Formats: sequence, structure tokens, C-alpha cells
Amino acid sequence: MPVIKCSNCGEEASSTWKKCPHCGKPLKGKRLKDPSPRLGCFPSFLIIIFIAAVMLYAAMYHIGWGDELLEIIARRLEWLKSLIQ
Repeated sequence: MPVIKCSNCGEEASSTWKKCPHCGKPLKGKRLKDPSPRLGCFPSFLIIIFIAAVMLYAAMYHIGWGDELLEIIARRLEWLKSLIQ
């Protein structure tokens, strides 16, 4: 964590702080961004989609459409690969 000097009192303070802990004056200079990424609800959304896909596959496999579903998925993946290349 980089340290900067307060322009008011000259004491050292972390570059992530908004105010000097010694004199209370707002610190000037570059602020470091929070290193932890903010993903929000995206991981939960992916888990729900994955569970729904597994349940759909299980239901379709149970009624006999499992092999057709795998072929459709394989064709879609090949199509996506062709778009990427």
C-alpha cells in the first residue's frame, strides 16, 4: 500500500485514505482503486443457469431426448468456435 505525505501536516498517510488521520485535511494525489473486483450477483446468476441447464438435460434425457440435446449443443459449440476464429 503506497504512502503519500499530507500537504498540511507533512505526516505520512495511506494513498487509499480520503483524509489525513493526523490533521483531518482531505488528501490530494492519486487514489488507488480497490483491488478486489466487484462481481455483484453475476456468480449467483451463473450458478442458477448451470443448475437449470443440468435439470433441463436430466428431464430431456429422462424422456429420451438426451442424445439429441447433446448433438444440438455440439453443433452450437462448433458454430461458436467458427465465430471466434
